Amino acid sequence: MMQSYRPVVLRIYQTPDGKWAGRLMIGNEDLGWVTGLASATEVEHAIQEAGMHADHVEVQNASFSSDAVPRAYKGL
Repeated sequence: MMQSYRPVVLRIYQTPDGKWAGRLMIGNEDLGWVTGLASATEVEHAIQEAGMHADHVEVQNASFSSDAVPRAYKGL
């Protein structure tokens, strides 16, 4: 039986205290997380430095400056 591919998703969001956090997920399964960072870009870098890779990045809570957005999202 062939299993269907489910992408690894990095969900980046801003916490109520203004810090940034991210969860690496496959479907509803939480693979890991980081929190307390200064920007969405720092979240993305922290995940990469931990040796993890996301197939897709979602940035939630759009109340941020363009400097806080990961490079892949600038200009969108």
